[in-house]
Amino acid sequence: MNTLFSKKTVMEKTMLQTAKVAMSVLLTGLVMTSVQAAPKKAAPTKEAAPVSIQTIMVEKCTSEATAAKITDAKSAQKVCGCTIGVQANNLKLGEFWAIQSLAMNGKDPRSLPALQRIQPQLDKCREGIVFNAPPSAAPAPAAAPAADTSKP
Repeated sequence: MNTLFSKKTVMEKTMLQTAKVAMSVLLTGLVMTSVQAAPKKAAPTKEAAPVSIQTIMVEKCTSEATAAKITDAKSAQKVCGCTIGVQANNLKLGEFWAIQSLAMNGKDPRSLPALQRIQPQLDKCREGIVFNAPPSAAPAPAAAPAADTSKP
C-alpha cells in the first residue's frame, strides 16, 4: 500500500471538508449579519455587545470541525482562526465565493489562482495539527506495486 498516496488522499479530503465547514460558517455569518441589520421592533433596554462576525465564524468553524471529528477543539480553534484570518485579509469577495462554490460542489478549487496565491499561508495554518480522516472517507485503494526497474 502506498502510504504517501493514502496520506495525500486523506489530506485532500480533509482540506475539502474544512473548506465546506468554512463555507457553512460564512453563510451563517451572512445570515447573522442580515438579522443584525434588520430593523428592531422594540428598542432594547440594554446596550447590546458589539458583534464580531469573524469571531462568530471562527467559533462556528471550530464547533463544526470538532463535531465532524476532524481534529480536537484546540487544534480546530487554531486552524479555523488562522484560515479565516488568511481568507479575510487576502481574498476579494468574488475570489472567496469562487473557491467556496467549487468546494461546496465537491470540486477541487486548488487550480484557482486566488487559492494558489494564499495556499502557502493556509499550509502554515495547518502546521503541527493532527487531522483525522473525515468519517465519510472510504479507505484509499491499495496502489498496484511498482515494477522493479533495477533489474535488466
